[in-house]
Amino acid sequence: MSVRTIVEHGCPLTVQTLERVDALGATYWQARAMFRTASGQARVDVVTRTRHATREAAERAALALARDNGWGRAQVVAAACGGERSGSAPRPLQESHDRPRRTPS
Repeated sequence: MSVRTIVEHGCPLTVQTLERVDALGATYWQARAMFRTASGQARVDVVTRTRHATREAAERAALALARDNGWGRAQVVAAACGGERSGSAPRPLQESHDRPRRTPS
């Protein structure tokens, strides 16, 4: 078993790959990925069901499933990592009037 953490846009994803052997002795790989959503309140687990020939193929499949289920999307990333709620419009940039502006000399 292999476990690694990937961070994209500040949101971590844990990928776990497992080597398995079926009843006929064939070796294959499967993977799962875990990530948080809803400002860390909920956890999403995705698991590959296909038998993959390599660890890397299983990991890529788990990453694709995680992305399909919201990991790495801009709206979901903001909500999962403590930013704006999913689906809300981003706040416009505000000018600070507390400091005097510098003018080119």
